[in-house]
Amino acid sequence: RDMRSFETADELYTCLNGATPIDIILDATAKVDGTVHPMGFVLPESGGRVFHCTLGHDVPSLQHPGTRDLYRRATVWAAGLEP
Repeated sequence: RDMRSFETADELYTCLNGATPIDIILDATAKVDGTVHPMGFVLPESGGRVFHCTLGHDVPSLQHPGTRDLYRRATVWAAGLEP
């Protein structure tokens, strides 16, 4: 909630596929072909709070303020401390 958009240099994980319903909350556009890929999502029907994010392939990407804020907020949400 109220997460601001941000740009970071990181690898795109482009092999996500499957039939499990997901709610995409973060995406990225490939510079090579303009394809949009999910980078962060939640599983709405998991029976719990599940957040998955593909950001964080190296130290600079994890140190980015946007990535740090995303993981902090996701952890608070997954712990049930915010609705």
